[in-house]
Amino acid sequence: MTKPQIDRQHQMTALLRRELAVAEAMRKLNDFRDSIGWKQDRTPAQKGMLSSIPPITAFMGMEG
Repeated sequence: MTKPQIDRQHQMTALLRRELAVAEAMRKLNDFRDSIGWKQDRTPAQKGMLSSIPPITAFMGMEG
């Protein structure tokens, strides 16, 4: 491999490690929230917006 290729590979490895660290932090946060029974409070506007979104099966052509 040439030096530029090796440098690029190191950059990609560093990026992947950062992404994995973020994913691990999110997993730990979600585990903590689950353990304390945390539920996100939503405003009435947010609830209305979420209720207007069809279930994912509608996007996959699996509507019943």
